[in-house]
Amino acid sequence: MSGAGSTQITGAPVRTAMPRVGEWMRVKSRDEILATLDSEGRVDALPFMPEMLAFAGRSLPVDAVVHRTCDTVKTAGTSGTTRALERTVHLQGLRCDGSAHGGCQAGCLLYWKLDWLESAPPLPEQDGVRRGPPAMPITVPASLTAATRREGSTDDKPLYSCQATEMLGMSTFVSARDPRMWLNDVRSGNATIRTAVTGAIMLLLGKMRNATSRLPRPLRLRSRRLWPELNPTGERRQYPQLNLQPGELVEVRSKEEIEAILDQGDPRGPRFDPGMLLKCGSRARVLGRVDRIIDEKTGRLLKLRGDVVVLEGMWCDGNRQALCRRKLYTFWREAWLRRVDESA
Repeated sequence: MSGAGSTQITGAPVRTAMPRVGEWMRVKSRDEILATLDSEGRVDALPFMPEMLAFAGRSLPVDAVVHRTCDTVKTAGTSGTTRALERTVHLQGLRCDGSAHGGCQAGCLLYWKLDWLESAPPLPEQDGVRRGPPAMPITVPASLTAATRREGSTDDKPLYSCQATEMLGMSTFVSARDPRMWLNDVRSGNATIRTAVTGAIMLLLGKMRNATSRLPRPLRLRSRRLWPELNPTGERRQYPQLNLQPGELVEVRSKEEIEAILDQGDPRGPRFDPGMLLKCGSRARVLGRVDRIIDEKTGRLLKLRGDVVVLEGMWCDGNRQALCRRKLYTFWREAWLRRVDESA
């Protein structure tokens, strides 16, 4: 007989009460997780991906409770329509390594249904339970591997299916103006009252800015601090390729330097979003190089030009996107960065 706050699914108790940020959860065993999945390897249309099996048995704190998240399928970037999920969390630091999806290097934060988790006692960092490979190799069922391909996929032209590409099916639309969403973020620990209020004000100001965008310039709502403006000079300035490697320290170039760069509109790589100007002068270490990512709209594996990197801690914080907590990495071209001489 199951206890309070649990239901019975395939013989395993599943928690129904949502945890709070910082609460520790253990990823269930391979067999326990597989028993919760439907014929397409999903729970509530949310795919359980082969990459996630590597974390079976691991204990980690909850990084965020996913009340809502950004839709990057119908709209580009992190400014998309707000989507709601139920009984779903992000665990601290658990990102997809793309090993079952053509080596995609987007490093998306994984979504976890409560069906796949159970409460666990806190563990000290030095125990090594948060990072590293599993103790024993885990066999991935063929059905789970097959679920990573979309209909029409071929060996020559694979079309991938993952949590990011299936966002519309695994979530429902929710208005960012719904006050319950903001209250839920505060109650679960996703945000402080101050962060929630600030996020709501920024959302309102953003709506007002869009509404005034067609008015004469003096009447438009403008704020360089909230919405930095990017004005390319056409100079097409070029910088030597840095060939940055993981661990190197870099600094984001100044606004003036970036506006003078040649390849901002190159379709083979990321474009410089005006919001990234807020990082000018910031320093961070290179986390890794990126040359292939999955297009969330089509499932195709895109090959990027070989000068794109991601930086440690440089992700969208979601505070300008109705408190989305996906922590999507920002992609940086080497031309937008300068190497820092740490010996100086």
